[in-house]
Formats: sequence, structure tokens, C-alpha cells
Amino acid sequence: KEATCKYRAWLWDSASGTNLALWPNQSYAADPELRKIFQNKDFRIGLSYAINRAQINKIAYLDQATIANEILVPDSAFFIPELQKLYSEYDVKKANEYLDKAGLKMGPDGKTRLRPDGKPIELTIETERTGTALDAVQLVAENWTAVGIKSAVKSMARQQYWDRACGNEVQI
Repeated sequence: KEATCKYRAWLWDSASGTNLALWPNQSYAADPELRKIFQNKDFRIGLSYAINRAQINKIAYLDQATIANEILVPDSAFFIPELQKLYSEYDVKKANEYLDKAGLKMGPDGKTRLRPDGKPIELTIETERTGTALDAVQLVAENWTAVGIKSAVKSMARQQYWDRACGNEVQI
């Protein structure tokens, strides 16, 4: 197609392990109970298993992405191949097992998990990203909501986001 349409595509190597990474804020100050949940490794593993990366690749990245974790790139001397796909398979059963193990049992409605304090768990993913990355974040929110972690996306201008992130006000 390049020759037919007279264009040339260049793919640039990146020093980043992934185009998009989501980090639960383990020092989140506004809600101590939510901070404890974010600090729970089983919770974070459960969230990871709940992400349908193949769907995100297909919809947001037009099947052009490589499914991997946010780790060092393969060219790095510190790269560990076994970690590249750790917890990255889409497995709702495993996601639910880890979320249960983290103490987030499904509520009586069968749709929303409850925090240890009995309140429904609701997360906000804040981002300054746009375009395909924002599409991907919205798909993640849908995936998490499907396993009982009600999630919403809040997109904002870069400066506003970084002021909030540096002020420890962002959940994810």
C-alpha cells in the first residue's frame, strides 16, 4: 500500500514499555479505606486480570499494539521476559478470585463490589490523555465495572491533571 499510495511509514522505537499504564494511588489521602484497598496487591492483580487488552488493542489501537505490561523494553539490559505478560491475560474468573481475596465481596445487587467498610467501591480514573489512549482508558473503566468495580473516567487539561496528580488528589 505504501508504494501504491506513495507514502512511507516509519515506526519509531520507544523507551516505554507501554503506551498506557494505570496506577492506583497507594498514598491517596482523601479516603484512607480506599488507600488501603489500593495498597492491596491482590486488588491490583484483580484489576489487571479484568482488563481485556485484546479488545483494547482491536478497538483503540487497530490491532497494531503489542500486549505487555509497563516494564522495561526488550532492548534493556534489565529486561526480564517472564514479567512482560505477568497478570496481563484477560481472565474474569481470576479477576474475581483476586478481588474476593482482597476483601471486595459482591454486594446484594450482584453488580457492585463492596469495600470492607460496606460502601460500594467506586473509582475515578483521571487522565490528561486524548485520542486512542483516552478510548483505551474508557474501555478499562468498562472492564472494571463489569467485575463490580464501578469506574468512571475524568479527562482534563494536562496542567489541571498534573496539579492534581502532584497534589496526591488522583485515585488512578
